[in-house]
Amino acid sequence: MEHHSVSTAVHPNLARKADVLLPDNPWKTMLVACADLQDRSIHAPNGPLQLPWVEIGLGYHFSGFSSGVAFGHWDLVHIAMDALPYDPRHARNQLINYFGLLNAAGMMPGTIISTAREPLEMALPIDPVVSHPPLWQEFVHDYYQLTGDADFVRHAFDFGQRNLAWWERERSAPEGGFFYMDVVKRWWESGVDAGVRWDEVDGRPHACIDATCHLQSVYRRMAEWATILGEDATPYAGRAQELHAFINAELWDAASQFFYDIEMVRGHKGRIKTYEGLWPLILGSADADKWPALVAHLMNPREFNTYHPVATVALDEPTYSNNCWRGPAWNSISFWVIRGCRLAGYRDEAAVLARKVLDATAVRYAQHGAIFEFYHSSGESMEGMSRKTEDRGPCRDYLGHNPLNAIYWMLHESGPAIGE
Repeated sequence: MEHHSVSTAVHPNLARKADVLLPDNPWKTMLVACADLQDRSIHAPNGPLQLPWVEIGLGYHFSGFSSGVAFGHWDLVHIAMDALPYDPRHARNQLINYFGLLNAAGMMPGTIISTAREPLEMALPIDPVVSHPPLWQEFVHDYYQLTGDADFVRHAFDFGQRNLAWWERERSAPEGGFFYMDVVKRWWESGVDAGVRWDEVDGRPHACIDATCHLQSVYRRMAEWATILGEDATPYAGRAQELHAFINAELWDAASQFFYDIEMVRGHKGRIKTYEGLWPLILGSADADKWPALVAHLMNPREFNTYHPVATVALDEPTYSNNCWRGPAWNSISFWVIRGCRLAGYRDEAAVLARKVLDATAVRYAQHGAIFEFYHSSGESMEGMSRKTEDRGPCRDYLGHNPLNAIYWMLHESGPAIGE
């Protein structure tokens, strides 16, 4: 499908726009640097990517290769969210590239890579059986709210129809809801590589709190878009309501007042408070009467409201550590939590978290001159942190999990005016 005004310019000059539009503030140098990192991560159209595209980060490294160029995953949504206040068309183009990667089965591959920068040849995909968290629908929602671009909504709706069929066929859990393959084979489809939820797996699929919330959000947005486009919204709205009811009935533990995977709620696995239990608040999947308890957990400094929020595992859990997704703060997750708090009406709490995230990240930027993949949530130094089984710690110059400009503009209630 053709899209109007699709820019093919390789460099949107996000850093220049950020420098002009951002007022003087304690974080401006870091925010402009983050925009500049995106400028330096943009490539001309290549291989399956038909528009200028943004790699995950210049310092990204992954298993089996000391360096490489990667595109996609939920990282791309964070990258697009961060560019949205400065260049909506550039941000949208990243999703158009993304939609073009859908395979014949309706699956969205996790990441496509080139193992070298010269020559740069993107290959589809690194692993053809593992997908990743579907959060693209939230970008489409935000973009449409900003621009009113119904053509893009049509493109997203058509993509969603094909992709949802794959999720229903391949990742429906037997109890209801959805699962990620991590709960079966530790394939890190959830994006939470080596997370504490995957320490115990029995080789069988079970409903996961994150996967079920993510798909519930897709159905809810699809219903909204169907209404905009004059399509029948009934099947999407009905499925969204079913999943909402399932989440609140089956994935909520009344004793601890928190959400978990179904095997934890039923007592077949130990319950561990991880940030994934906040997805129902983030994406509007929790009943309103559960919001106060979730926010109480979130704002508790002994749980998730750490020096650098949001801890990915609650600070008071025995499994909390400085390893990757087992405790450290990821600014992308902080972004989602802050966004969710605002949507639920907890704007004061969102502002507290946003300021702490920006302050803590700015401290490390001043010390190291780099934007990192993740951060020590307790405020300790970057040294001594682990990345799965690697001792070298988080990647430097990592774009895909740092929507820092998006966090700033949420804190200030609105972004700058739309570009040309």
